[in-house]
Amino acid sequence: MAAFDEKHVQSAIARLPAMATKGIRELRSRAESQELAALIAACDAELEARPVDFSADEAVDHLAMARATDGMDFIDAVAVAFSKVRPPSEVEHAFLTWIAGNPGASYEEAVAQRGKGDVGLLIGHLIYDRFGCFRRFVAEGADLSSLMLIKDRSGRSVRYTLRDEAREGLKRAGVL
Repeated sequence: MAAFDEKHVQSAIARLPAMATKGIRELRSRAESQELAALIAACDAELEARPVDFSADEAVDHLAMARATDGMDFIDAVAVAFSKVRPPSEVEHAFLTWIAGNPGASYEEAVAQRGKGDVGLLIGHLIYDRFGCFRRFVAEGADLSSLMLIKDRSGRSVRYTLRDEAREGLKRAGVL
């Protein structure tokens, strides 16, 4: 039996979500040398979907998150993500409560409320740290935080509003 017959290719594709990013890149390189188009495409799709490089442990954690929210709509996925999977930290909870009560708040207002300039990082990690729960909702090329927040970039500063679906999910989670 060949090392890269169809059965082995399909098995490798099935393992991708639980693999470290580095391992996927290595597998892609081997697949390229063997001209295995389906495996190359699957590796590319997995690499493209990840917001950053994952270790094997992180990949397994995000796969477990995906399983915990499988089949749920976005609202229920938010509820589970922010309760059972990874409840918000004190900092996240304070920000989510504040932004829910201040729709259209500017970046500068968020920084003043937060007391630090790392608001963008905080906002990004709301989804990134729970990526497995939300992966299937992320549109290609979209930034992750846009799942939770509407970002109005028409003025001098970005303005943030919590999406209605995110608000409802956070209410169900007991965060708001």
